[in-house]
Amino acid sequence: MLNLATLNFWVVQLANIDIMKIFISILFGFIALFFSGCKVLKHNQKIMKKYDCEILTTKFIDSLQKENIDTILYFSNKCIGCINSNTETNYIFWKESNETKVLKIDSYLGKQEAKESNDIFKFYAIDSIRNESLSKPKFELSHYHFYRLKQLSKNSFEMDIPDYYLEVNNDKTISNLIYRIESILYRLKI
Repeated sequence: MLNLATLNFWVVQLANIDIMKIFISILFGFIALFFSGCKVLKHNQKIMKKYDCEILTTKFIDSLQKENIDTILYFSNKCIGCINSNTETNYIFWKESNETKVLKIDSYLGKQEAKESNDIFKFYAIDSIRNESLSKPKFELSHYHFYRLKQLSKNSFEMDIPDYYLEVNNDKTISNLIYRIESILYRLKI
């Protein structure tokens, strides 16, 4: 005959077995979900076409130069120490028929539609930028963004400016140019 203690013991044992079965079922469910999720992510990565932003940018600049457009400004915000999967984005400003236009080229959408822009070229003189020296901050970062600027014309220049340089050089022409470019891009929502 079963007494209350024995009955209580078997109820607890059966409950523990049910709880264990539920726990194991949930655990295997999460494991299956994890591995199927990895397959889905890998599948999506294969479908997503990633453009080579620099190649598209170079081809577009070449096409502008073939059309005898000689006032071109390349602007990009790049990164040192960032994860490789970040989207790369370049902007090209150019003057055509007294209108300034800007085009965004990025690694996921490729070349986008050109938009009319404020005349960025009137905000600086090439010689003042080329001859300007930036003060180096008292610190250096191992992970930072930097701005790449290239003026492609007869009086060309090219420079990379770490973003943390702007704070100590905020009165310089190059800093003001970067702020103006970012302001234009923000207003155009590109």
